[in-house]
Amino acid sequence: MANPFITQNGTVFSRNPDQAFVTGAARVEITSDMVGTNLVATMVTSAPFDAVLDEQGTYWQLRDRDVVYGEHNVQINLYSIYEIRNMISAQATIQISDSTSSMTLTRYRESDPIRGFAWRNGNAAVYTKTPVAATGIAWYTDPQMTSSGGLTTSHSDPTVTSAYQGGWMGVFSVVPKQLSYTPVSSGTYSVQSTR
Repeated sequence: MANPFITQNGTVFSRNPDQAFVTGAARVEITSDMVGTNLVATMVTSAPFDAVLDEQGTYWQLRDRDVVYGEHNVQINLYSIYEIRNMISAQATIQISDSTSSMTLTRYRESDPIRGFAWRNGNAAVYTKTPVAATGIAWYTDPQMTSSGGLTTSHSDPTVTSAYQGGWMGVFSVVPKQLSYTPVSSGTYSVQSTR
């Protein structure tokens, strides 16, 4: 039987060999220390992410691209939850430029294509692979994200109506606590003995 694995944004994360089986917590509180100004929560766990449970009992299942698995943590992008709950008073922005001009574009969720995230300034739109504003990220001129426009020159984080006060939980699949996932560059997976 093949080891369980996670595919994330084209990278395959393969499970390391098992250690002693200790069941990890299925729900982990998201504290204010975990949430950055870019509204990304970093949680130290290697368990597969399922959803965010907020203080009102709403179960938020996020898109795969809003969850990034690191070697020893999971980064959960809370931006869409903040937007839907009207907790953002000013959207994140990115600045782009070429040899003749520069432009500031604002995050625009209503125009998100399937593969990326939209940023707009009037009728002008560009697309990125992440909704998190950052300096130096690639932007594209088309929603299929095949035509490169360059790299962002600067950015601003979103402004929220109030700081995160806690009460939300990350919901994870219950798995052995000592399991960890690491990138597999070869695209092949080891197999476990059935004996």
